[in-house]
Amino acid sequence: MEKGKKILKAVIITLIIIALIGGGVGYYINYSNQQLVAKVMSVSNLGYEDYESSGTTTGSIKSNKSQSIYLDDDMTLKEVNVKQGDTVKAGDVLLTYESEMLQINVQEKQLQITNTATQIKNKEAELQKFKTMTPVTPKEPEPDTPDNPDTPDDNDDIAGKVENPEKVVAIGTVNAISQSYYGDGSSKNPYRFLCTEDGYVTGELFNTLGGYNDEGEQVNDGKYAVFEIREGDVLTGTKLENTTIDGSMLPYMKKKDKVSVKLLTTMVTEAVIDEPEEEPDNEPEEEPQEEGYTQQDINDKINSINSELRQLNLAQKENQVDLETAQKELDKANVKAEMDGIVVTCGNMDELPSSDRPMIVISDAAGMYVTGTVSEFDYNDLKVGQVISGNTWETGTYFTAKITDISTYPSNSNDNDYYGPGNSNTSYYPFTAYIEDASGLNNGEGADITLKNNEGNKGFYLPKAYVRKDGNTYYCFVRNDEGVLEKRKVSVGQSSDSYYVKIYSGITMDDYVAFPYGDTAKEGVKCEEYSYDMDF
Repeated sequence: MEKGKKILKAVIITLIIIALIGGGVGYYINYSNQQLVAKVMSVSNLGYEDYESSGTTTGSIKSNKSQSIYLDDDMTLKEVNVKQGDTVKAGDVLLTYESEMLQINVQEKQLQITNTATQIKNKEAELQKFKTMTPVTPKEPEPDTPDNPDTPDDNDDIAGKVENPEKVVAIGTVNAISQSYYGDGSSKNPYRFLCTEDGYVTGELFNTLGGYNDEGEQVNDGKYAVFEIREGDVLTGTKLENTTIDGSMLPYMKKKDKVSVKLLTTMVTEAVIDEPEEEPDNEPEEEPQEEGYTQQDINDKINSINSELRQLNLAQKENQVDLETAQKELDKANVKAEMDGIVVTCGNMDELPSSDRPMIVISDAAGMYVTGTVSEFDYNDLKVGQVISGNTWETGTYFTAKITDISTYPSNSNDNDYYGPGNSNTSYYPFTAYIEDASGLNNGEGADITLKNNEGNKGFYLPKAYVRKDGNTYYCFVRNDEGVLEKRKVSVGQSSDSYYVKIYSGITMDDYVAFPYGDTAKEGVKCEEYSYDMDF
């Protein structure tokens, strides 16, 4: 019994001590808060009202969804296939342009693809031949024969070594796909090109001769080539110019650079001249087989053919793009309806409209649309799918409409018939809304439009620094009627910039708020009014 009394007494003493400590802590916290003073500033001094956000604008009723076709000034009109009042389906041809030259252009692009495909096929066959070729044992060089790669066999009897020399045609622009009439690219038997007197050699061919890949890296020792100019541009003519190029000594060049054949010895680069390319010879070059090829020769030849194939495949891709572009231009010759509807406007061949007027207008039979502009201050409050309302000027007919499109670019002053407040210093953004029930509405009449924003309140802007966020809740520290801080929830909208945020509810312009950070940002702290003027 005596033991139980002692335990009870100890428990009571412990509880008393805890109560005293808790009361002391609470008293200390309350006392500390009473000693703190939070500086509060008037919302009206910190922020500003949204004077420009009127929530209203003006607009124009449009008949409904439509398609307007304007004539292309770069094309010749051939035929108009509809007349006013016709009913059309999506895909119907409305008008056609002259397309003969466009068809020829498409055929030319297709021919280029066919020619390049043939060259690729020939090069692949040539590559396979060298891959399966049995190499010969290299012969020992004769001691009396000078090994001078810069002086290959240069006699004028070369025509006698070429089958059908009369078929060799002088080339105006020698590029990577041009065929040499003789040689295998070695120092003793270089590629030979017959060139016109005003001929050029492209940087693309120089890169191939230099052994460069597409990234400008020299991946092999290069090839040798001789560029000749002969009298009469025929192989049997007297030699006028003869220049040997060692590919291993060539720098990497831009593909479209051109060097005059006459200036090859000085390598003076001419400006790129936009002139037609010579048609490439699709016949694979003949390879001398009298002495055969060593393994090194075969490897060099395989590398060279692979380089040529890369160039041809790249050219083929460019040809495909050119064909697609030409086909699109041809498709534009037949202008088709993009929607089902009625032809409400249609010009005629005898009296074509001006460039700013449509030749054909197709209108949908369902619903109507209202178009207008919204100021930059209301722009962030307007959303696609939002319902707006309005009244027409002529009949006063009330309507509702759903926003279908809001432009991300401000309009010019001449873009629309009706505008918002008309402040020349404010940007206005066009929008379109669909009117499902268009009863009593007339095409083209003006209307007053009400834009329904958040809670029907224009709101005001407050510096973001005075608004804190806790999860999805925004709040401010506000002075209450008792003169101390309280934590108050606020409803916010879009930011006007990186400094201000829009406040819709929770506080007013008459309230005083404190900076929501630091030791004084606590509920119950006494408040002291403060303004920037007090610093001066």
